[in-house]
Amino acid sequence: MIMPFIHMKTNVICKHPRKEAEPLQLKELADMFGFEKPHHLKNKLINCMLYNTNVFAISEVKGYTRVFISPYVASRTGDKPEPHLITMFPHVTEAIKKEKEGKRKKH
Repeated sequence: MIMPFIHMKTNVICKHPRKEAEPLQLKELADMFGFEKPHHLKNKLINCMLYNTNVFAISEVKGYTRVFISPYVASRTGDKPEPHLITMFPHVTEAIKKEKEGKRKKH
């Protein structure tokens, strides 16, 4: 449901992902997806995990909220992720390698 709102370069959830990034606020996202209160959505996003790492990062500064999705989970380009995105989602590369190694050992 969230894929159409991912900005191509920044992976921020925004209103018009093909144009200049205009991030959707948490309240707007909550309204779009039928959550009564924004913090209910925030809790769901924070608890969304893959390989024991976060799928979403939430940045809150002076009343503005930005929701980012890990470039390892969803990427709209075939390029290497922007450096700032890699630092927002630490340990993902190691977690993916560990998971793949674990699967190889089982076979």
